[in-house]
Amino acid sequence: MKVFNFTKKMNVKTFLVTLAVVGLSVSSLMAQTADVYVGGYDNGKATVWKNGMPQYLANKGEIYSVVVNNGNVYAAGYESVSGMGIAKVWKNGTELYASNTNSHYSSIAVSESGVVYVTCIEEVSGQWVGRVWKDGVVETGYTGASWLSSIFIDGSDIYAAGYTADNNAAVWKNGTLLYTLSSGGLDVATSVFVFEGDVYTTGNEYVNRIPQFKVWKNNATLYTYNTSGVGSLGSSIYISNGVIYASGLHQQYDEYQNYVYIATLWTDGIATELASGTDGRYTEGRSVFVYGSDVYVAGANWDPVYPPVTNKSDAMLWVNGTATTLSTGDSYANSVFVVEAVTGITDVERNATVQVYPNPTTGQLMIESGNLQVDKVEIYDIAGKIILTSHATMINISQFSAGTYFVKLKTGKGELTKKVIKE
Repeated sequence: MKVFNFTKKMNVKTFLVTLAVVGLSVSSLMAQTADVYVGGYDNGKATVWKNGMPQYLANKGEIYSVVVNNGNVYAAGYESVSGMGIAKVWKNGTELYASNTNSHYSSIAVSESGVVYVTCIEEVSGQWVGRVWKDGVVETGYTGASWLSSIFIDGSDIYAAGYTADNNAAVWKNGTLLYTLSSGGLDVATSVFVFEGDVYTTGNEYVNRIPQFKVWKNNATLYTYNTSGVGSLGSSIYISNGVIYASGLHQQYDEYQNYVYIATLWTDGIATELASGTDGRYTEGRSVFVYGSDVYVAGANWDPVYPPVTNKSDAMLWVNGTATTLSTGDSYANSVFVVEAVTGITDVERNATVQVYPNPTTGQLMIESGNLQVDKVEIYDIAGKIILTSHATMINISQFSAGTYFVKLKTGKGELTKKVIKE
């Protein structure tokens, strides 16, 4: 969707992916007590992955933010219609409401009572304007907002972060500018989080056109991450038990003195690389979420050439620093949200050790479920389409093409999904 002019900051793809917020794979996560939702796009399709399994919300579009509230899954992003981006919100896979202008939603938050707030950028008379929508209606205020990239609900207060028309990172509260975070221009606030009455914001402040990742507490700089001569970008912030987690990327030189972007997680200002950019590829952590003692980061591993001549990018999920690929080809992960599992997986795991093996397999799949009765087996392809239904515990998939598949086991105590690789 080439509808933005970001020549003052960075290219479209790099800017969009900066928006939003040891050792388990997605398949093993699905055997835990958490449901992991990731929003992004899969080969051009607006997508929400649940425990690694994709649901496509639009054939052309992208999800920038996903949240779960009272068992309902909300996703915000855009759908490309006749070459124009149309901002949309989906609830449980069904379109909830949409804009009728060139626009997209970048962040979503849902109150305890189910009121839906989203930030939006909308083209008005040839200019881009930051908006907040409440249940599909544009809120008043937010004067001077050129972009609103993040929203957070704290009780009855609504906080939004972005940047002003004069290119200063800023925070708004209930529609009124609360404060600016920089005065040098070319700066942006990408994520906001309120903890114990204090407002924490992450973003980027440009010094000599080199981006520096920053975290602000209220309107003062808490810490800056920068290395000599290269830059860093902060995308998302999350606070758990007083610990500040932020995700993004930092630049470094490879052996050929070329820039490489490295996905990074900062914990109270200490940087940890999530993956190395190898063979000329870049990685970025776009969204961070903490559930229990586990830290989840959604992001991407992509071709550094812009525009991408190979359309090669991988949607990624890191859990405690270990990476899992959600999709390949031309795919990105922008947002992650984790909740307690509600499908009965806890009971399934308590009553039986379920195994689907061998994995990878060349054809045969065996299902062992101990004393748990499996009533039905469904196998889905990477597009989420059912391609086989069975009641057997030995299944031959030798006729399937090589790739990733999802085996859903339906039992009287709930459902359990396993990811398998067909070689």
